[in-house]
Amino acid sequence: MATFVFRLKAPRPNFALDMTDEEREVMGRHAAYWQPLVENGQMVVFGPVLDSTG
Repeated sequence: MATFVFRLKAPRPNFALDMTDEEREVMGRHAAYWQPLVENGQMVVFGPVLDSTG
């Protein structure tokens, strides 16, 4: 199985703390998409990267 590593950078430093209602809804759909992949072992790590240096 191929292994990939990627990181999505937030559009602003406080994104996780000050999302708009629309952004929060999109992020909820994003998490819902990935959750089954985590549960069946296709995705190993999933979560926010709060450290801007990586």
